Amino acid sequence: MAIKTSPTRAGFVHFARTLNSHRMPLMKCADESTALNLENAMAGLLPNVDPDGLLEYSVVYTDRSLNHMSQQFQGVMRDISATLKEVYNAHAAVIVPGSGTFGMEAVARQFAVDQKTLVIRNGWFSYRWTQIIEMGRLTDQHTVLKARRLNADDSRSPFQPVPIDEAVAQIRREKPAVVFAPQVETSAGLLLPDAYIQALAEATHEVGGLFVLDAIAAGTLWVDMQALGIDVVVSAPQKAGAARPAAPWSCFQSAPRSV
Repeated sequence: MAIKTSPTRAGFVHFARTLNSHRMPLMKCADESTALNLENAMAGLLPNVDPDGLLEYSVVYTDRSLNHMSQQFQGVMRDISATLKEVYNAHAAVIVPGSGTFGMEAVARQFAVDQKTLVIRNGWFSYRWTQIIEMGRLTDQHTVLKARRLNADDSRSPFQPVPIDEAVAQIRREKPAVVFAPQVETSAGLLLPDAYIQALAEATHEVGGLFVLDAIAAGTLWVDMQALGIDVVVSAPQKAGAARPAAPWSCFQSAPRSV
């Protein structure tokens, strides 16, 4: 098999050879330099490879990418985990690859399958919980408490969350296993005060449920999970972390970790 190399394919040739050389015979190359490059790539398969020096083979960003098995990458992940646990006052933090919706769905699939759920819906982002539950057919026991206008007779009146007394009464009456709420709702311009969040969490715990807060749109308005009684916080780096929406995180307290 002959391989014609070019500057744009050199990195890929190295990478492919590294992956396959342990189970495939040496490929016949069109020139000696290509064969030498492929043989040099074998160094990455040695058992004593430097864990701090593993490279990602890319012609675009090799110098800025860390191999996910290297000690350096593991150190970065530990630093991020420690930072998240500090700012949210959490017991554990999990980072997953995907969008903010991916982080929400991961939490919903972990705790809401075949369970009674209740959602505080303040706008489009908190409607996402319903979309996830219905799309995945996670449960048919799903209650929604919608935000409402301050003045029902005025079409220009701003919205407000469902009154906290009404929300608490509904939780006590239905006894949901999981309650979902948005800390910030961008579409309606709503922010749940800490006292509102704490009251939801306390009512949820009274009936033995878990309280999940969607903090994706909250940016750096970090909540104290232990002080407010929040069991799970879902957030993502794109709002205030100066990063792409590709690594949402979930922070946990001890209760959901034991589920």
